[in-house]
Amino acid sequence: MLPNQFGLIAMFHVVVGIIAWPTLRLKVQKYSYHIFQSDVIDFNITEIEDGQTLFYDFKKDNLMLSINNNIRFEDGNKEFSIEFMNKTSDVCKIFSNRRHDPIVGLFFEILQEKTPTLPKKCPIKKQIVSVPLQNFETNKLPPIWPRTSILFEMRLYSYTKKIFKPLLNLTMIVNLQKK
Repeated sequence: MLPNQFGLIAMFHVVVGIIAWPTLRLKVQKYSYHIFQSDVIDFNITEIEDGQTLFYDFKKDNLMLSINNNIRFEDGNKEFSIEFMNKTSDVCKIFSNRRHDPIVGLFFEILQEKTPTLPKKCPIKKQIVSVPLQNFETNKLPPIWPRTSILFEMRLYSYTKKIFKPLLNLTMIVNLQKK
């Protein structure tokens, strides 16, 4: 086999892999949340027959937001010991350029497809954002994404001049299942 053929074979596998990515459905198993500044944000989860809807009520204009995501996968012992990501990202920078934080940017892109009310630029205006999780499906995650329970912890902060104020903690245990 010639060296160029290896490149063509590798490209074929990448293209076929992208085309064949499975559609995954998100199912929330458990959740809890805590609001720190109820004058700035309110949050609620509404239970319906086939899932939940998250409601974020931003009560003030001109919010600059930062988000800390801690994502852990369940191991074989029913512990969430496999850390995938634990980092803080500037939401406004991600809105202006997804490449600022590609992983969090991918999740925002998936959410924006399903959530027309999700802000697309900063500062965040006074508004209610609803994120429907029922029948939430995506084919943007790679096929190697684990089909196990995922612990998702999100901490949302507002900031001005490098002063961060906690707004909300949200913890969810979710499953991604093949459709």
